[in-house]
Amino acid sequence: MKHEELKELLPLYVDGGLDKDEKELVKMHLDSCKECQNEVEIYKKNYDFLSSVEAVALPDNFLSSVLKKIEKERRDKLGESTLLNRIRELLKFKLSVPVSVVGVVTVMVLLVVMAGLFPDIQYQKETPEMPKYDLRGEIRYFKPEAMKTPLKMGQPEMSLTAKKAPSQDQIERKIIKKASLQIEVKDIKEVDNVIIEIVENYGGFISGSRSWISEVNRYYSWYELRIPTDQFYQVISRVEELGKVLSRSIRGEDVTEEYIDLETRLKNLKLQEERYRQLLIKAVKVDDILKIERELERVRSTIESLQGKLNYYDDKVSLSTIDVEFREPEPITSSQWGIVKALKQAVREMTNTFYNLIVRLGALLPYLVLILIGYVIFRVKRLKR
Repeated sequence: MKHEELKELLPLYVDGGLDKDEKELVKMHLDSCKECQNEVEIYKKNYDFLSSVEAVALPDNFLSSVLKKIEKERRDKLGESTLLNRIRELLKFKLSVPVSVVGVVTVMVLLVVMAGLFPDIQYQKETPEMPKYDLRGEIRYFKPEAMKTPLKMGQPEMSLTAKKAPSQDQIERKIIKKASLQIEVKDIKEVDNVIIEIVENYGGFISGSRSWISEVNRYYSWYELRIPTDQFYQVISRVEELGKVLSRSIRGEDVTEEYIDLETRLKNLKLQEERYRQLLIKAVKVDDILKIERELERVRSTIESLQGKLNYYDDKVSLSTIDVEFREPEPITSSQWGIVKALKQAVREMTNTFYNLIVRLGALLPYLVLILIGYVIFRVKRLKR
């Protein structure tokens, strides 16, 4: 054993607290070490002095008095008499968060935010939606107080209540039919001539068309056909015979309720207009005439608006819409090198990826700063231990 280790055993050597082997080692060391001999002499004198001191009896209340003093000092130190010290004490807690937990939380936040980094992009043709109208507005009726001439017997009165609705069997359903088709054909030019012939034979017309060529020299053409409703399914079957059907979608929108509501409101407004015209003939005062004319102008404007909506529904119901897209089969070979095209596509995708990554990291930067500050505080507190 080394000198320092044996020196630490000297107090136990004097007190008789060593075993036989340790005692022999200390004796052998004392024979050759003058410093340790002096240390042993000092320990022996202290030991003899302490052994000669008589034991002092403690008072009975010694333990309780010591505990009371300790409790008093603790209360004074904590400062329980002030609310501020209590708050400070509550805030003096040690936060012990393992580094692994911080790492897991950080990874989870990154995964949640980065989940939308590469969203699937789907290109879908936009179809113009049918305008929706708010038909629940109320009509104000003008009753000039100066007009006190009663109506004659038998004269029709204004009625703001619609007639009793017919039964379901008596109602003519108003259905707006739409269809979308994608068809693969061998020759686009030949189909262009055939589609015009089909539309004319069934009494319809082409309301829109477009043609284009893709990057791989693939020809496309698109038509919007307006067909009489009773010929709707016949035209679809005839068009599908032109090639291979890739997709087919048929939709129907029931606007019967809206149509009946428009008709009822229009009928009531026309009755109201007629009533105002009768009042205008009987008006005498200029002020009353101007008020009635203003109301007539308002009612006439509302009638024209509702009539326009009815005309819109009549057009959509009487003539169905069919969107047809024709395309030629994708060519097996291309005049361009596939490797060059693939490299260009790879560069575009890589650019988009870096762009999205920078945007996401910029959005995450405040959270990363907070996490870094928390980690630094955790490390500082851990080092102070």
